[in-house]
Amino acid sequence: MEHGDTLRLRKAFESAAHACGRLDEDDQARLAELMAIWASGYIEAACREIVSNYVERRAAPGVVRLVNRQMQRFTNPKMGRILDLMDGFEPEKAEELRAFADEEITESVNSIVGLRNGLAHGRSTSVSVGQIVRHFERARRMTARLEKLLS
Repeated sequence: MEHGDTLRLRKAFESAAHACGRLDEDDQARLAELMAIWASGYIEAACREIVSNYVERRAAPGVVRLVNRQMQRFTNPKMGRILDLMDGFEPEKAEELRAFADEEITESVNSIVGLRNGLAHGRSTSVSVGQIVRHFERARRMTARLEKLLS
């Protein structure tokens, strides 16, 4: 259930992917970098929204405020951090997510975050639009599973 930031980021990502065919190679490369940033933001926002919804259904208002405040610091969500977060709420479901997040999904989530970090620090990348689209599809499968496990 995407809304707010996740919906906005997914729509921006999909619009860019759709439009890239009309661009030259250099512009496609720059667009792929921007898409990597949006994909990383999507993972962060999805984790925040999913955890917030989970906590709101189960905890007192003060606990909800505390968790939401702490989740604002949840950045650079590589698979290890996501699994650690999940383990804090539901250890047995963290194991289910760990089993679901095969090598491809883990590599995609970690690549998206690594690309964003590299770009934020001025490094160039060689990611293509096709690669980032595949990474994003896998990351979305992971966030959908996370949401299902915590719903």
